[in-house]
Amino acid sequence: MALVLVIDGLTAPGDAPWARWLPNLQRLAQVGKQGTLALPQGRFLPESLVPWMERLGIGYGEQPPSTAWFSAYHGRAAEPGPGSWCHLGFTHLFRKQDDLRFVSPSRTGQSREEIQQIGHLLTSFLAHEGWSVCYQDQEGLVIHTESPWQSRSLSMRVVEGASAGEIMPTGDDGKRLQNFSMALQLALARNPVNEARKAANRLPLNTPWFWGMGGAPDAAAAQRWQGAWLLSSDVAVLGMGKWCGWQTKALPEDESNWRWDRDVEPYLKLARGEDVVMHLQGPAIYARHGMDEDRKRLMALWDRTHFVALERALAAAKVDLVVVEGFPLEEQGIGTVSTASRWFYAPAGRLLRPIRLWKRWFNGGGKQVSLPWSKLYQEWR
Repeated sequence: MALVLVIDGLTAPGDAPWARWLPNLQRLAQVGKQGTLALPQGRFLPESLVPWMERLGIGYGEQPPSTAWFSAYHGRAAEPGPGSWCHLGFTHLFRKQDDLRFVSPSRTGQSREEIQQIGHLLTSFLAHEGWSVCYQDQEGLVIHTESPWQSRSLSMRVVEGASAGEIMPTGDDGKRLQNFSMALQLALARNPVNEARKAANRLPLNTPWFWGMGGAPDAAAAQRWQGAWLLSSDVAVLGMGKWCGWQTKALPEDESNWRWDRDVEPYLKLARGEDVVMHLQGPAIYARHGMDEDRKRLMALWDRTHFVALERALAAAKVDLVVVEGFPLEEQGIGTVSTASRWFYAPAGRLLRPIRLWKRWFNGGGKQVSLPWSKLYQEWR
């Protein structure tokens, strides 16, 4: 059995060697094997959840299943069936010199009640194109249509500061989706929610954003990773885990307060003999908003307060440790990801042992072993 920590934003361009600022994580990386993950087949966008589908063994073809479907499935609002599913969120588009750029949705201060009201007021506009609202999650609305749509667009969580002209949806229905977005912009301009926001000197939610489009997953196309518990604050990831038969638990979004003894260790005790996965998003969330120093402070906090206790507890329980970079921190853009994620694997039998001097640094120098996820998974199974 292994504890698998999937950390989004584990490494970033310009990071100092871990020995200088993350000595305890560096020690764990030196205990066993390390390398990079071979990129999944096909094209996928920055911060896409396609790597999660590959890890969990969810089969997909040319267009992956919709992450919106998994979010709705976790909320018991979706079952396998025909048609297309999509996330629909709202943010603010502003003019900067001769360009139009996006504000991060998290900076607009939008409430679930406001999004619910906007969705209700847009019902007729959505129905005109065959869409209906079926669920609301932490990022906005989940919509469904019986018709097949094919489009690729960045997750709304990464559009902050991006130029509208550079990240427009692509694919067979990309232009159709762009035109639909412009029609919804006109409706949002007259929306009572935005009138109230402007009267209160708040940014109006003047722009819709569609992402995560696709169908439901194909149950026959899966060779699933069977484990015990999957812990995450991302509802789409939790939906994937639920679909694959894992027990799931939602983590708090403020990851500065997670504790090894409270948030992880109890699940290891309940699930001896099966894998436990913990998904941490904090470093990437800070990097996404240009808060590089906050990202480093969070990771240094984890290094001081968690990783020593984690190593001792895993050694005592005879549980392996696997740390995987959830996705690489790359520049925004509609182009596919090109940087491989890092990983290291520390077998329980090597924890707490002295480090040999010839062991190389994890994030500096030395040849990296590149493995597909299926091969890495076999290392501890």
